[in-house]
Amino acid sequence: MMIRTLKAQWLRIAVHVGAWIPFLVIVWDALTNQLGAEPIREIILRTGKIALILLALSLACTPANTLFGFRSALKVRRALGLYAFFYALAHASMFIGCRLWI
Repeated sequence: MMIRTLKAQWLRIAVHVGAWIPFLVIVWDALTNQLGAEPIREIILRTGKIALILLALSLACTPANTLFGFRSALKVRRALGLYAFFYALAHASMFIGCRLWI
């Protein structure tokens, strides 16, 4: 029973794990001082890039279903969009917050 559930939900699990990994890498790099000479700039660039990638993936779900019949893509479209919004919000918050601080 559990194998059947995991087999049916593999894409959802992959999306959630894949969306959290960049955030955890940013936190780890921040805690271990691995962000370079300009850490805030690095965080802004990383979150913006991740937001764009996730947005493109969420927008690619409908053509993946239409052209290739990949119906599982429609089930993860909302999650990808919400993660893209989370990273875009983090990007904008860091950008605006740092501009107001300086």
